[in-house]
Order: sequence, then C-alpha cells, then structure tokens
Amino acid sequence: MHSNQRHTRTPSEAFPLRRRRRVARSRRWNRLHGEPLEQRVLLASDLWIERIAPAGVGSDPFGLIDLTFSTAVNAGTFDATDIAITGSGTPAIMALSRINPTTYRVTTNGATGVSSLTIGPAITSATGGLLDTDRNGTGGEAGDAYRATLAANGITIASGVTTYDATHLVLAGGTSTIDGSHAFASVQVLGGAMLTHSAATTASSSRLELAVSGALTV
Repeated sequence: MHSNQRHTRTPSEAFPLRRRRRVARSRRWNRLHGEPLEQRVLLASDLWIERIAPAGVGSDPFGLIDLTFSTAVNAGTFDATDIAITGSGTPAIMALSRINPTTYRVTTNGATGVSSLTIGPAITSATGGLLDTDRNGTGGEAGDAYRATLAANGITIASGVTTYDATHLVLAGGTSTIDGSHAFASVQVLGGAMLTHSAATTASSSRLELAVSGALTV
C-alpha cells in the first residue's frame, strides 16, 4: 500500500551545508560592508585641444593657426562662429577648414600683435563628448572654453599683471619680457622667439617665475 503523503524537506535538507556556508558568509559581508555596489561606467568627455600652432609665415605667424584635438571632432558642431579673437591689431577670424578628423586650420586677419583667442566650448567629439579643456570629466562648461594668448613678435607682461594668466601662451618670434610670477596653462616658444625678464638694477632685482600646468615647448 502506497502513501499519498509528500515528504517536505527540512531547511537543512533544502540547502546543502556548503551552500548554507556561502549564504552565511555573504550575509556577514553585507552586514559589515553594506550591500554590493552596482558596476557603473562613467562616460567622461574625450575631447580637448592638444595643441595650437602658428602656420603663417614672416611677420604674420598667426595668419594661419593649426588646432590639434585629442580625438575626432563632430564636424557639424564646429565652425568659425565657435572661435573668437581680439587684440591690438583688430584681428578677425576669416575661415575654418578641416584638415583631418582631429586637425583644423583657422585663417585670421590682423593677428600681428598680441591677440586673445577663445575656442568653444560647445564643440563635440565624434562620440558625443563636449569640449573638456579642464579635463574634469564634465565637458561643455564655461571653464572649458580654450583660451590662448598669441604673441607675434613679442609680448611684455609686468609683475603683478594677471591679464594673460591661466591661458595657453604661444610666442612666435621676437623677444618677450615677462617679470615676476605668472601661471599659464601651457607655454610655447616658437619661431626663434626669446623669453626673458627685465634687467636688474642696483636699486631693484628682477626675476621670471613661471608655473606651467600643461606642456612647455621650446
């Protein structure tokens, strides 16, 4: 005679000893350290300007300026309206042309003295990241506009004058005189340019002290 009663497993039968130990260890870990964290991927912006370089000739080195980006640019998000230039020679942006996915050429007029160049920040990479000049992982912020000081044939910056501090300083030809302490995002000394400080006198000393957070190219 067969019984119709079904056998119900005890908790110890339902969970073998090895599995119970794993569960107990997992519960102890969670009590001590909290629940396991989800794996998350943070998408940081991959776009910034690696370098700008004068490509003009003679006394107008910034008549042409080559921009090199860290990765391919979404061409539909970058045109001449994303660039502004001001300066002593009343410079103007005349054209922007694409050389390859990461390199663009700017044509200017009148950038023969000291000019201030601003690019972005509403420019995106081919993968959708906004310009992230400060590389903090969040692109497109006001502080992500790329700012450069262009000196064709020299610049004079006195001690205590911070007008050009925190910009990318590009010296192309001539003699530049900088006195005191100054901080720049990067410094390039190109085209035979010379960088010096004022001469000391019997009544006063003179020094040049630069803090450069990025590249120094001589």
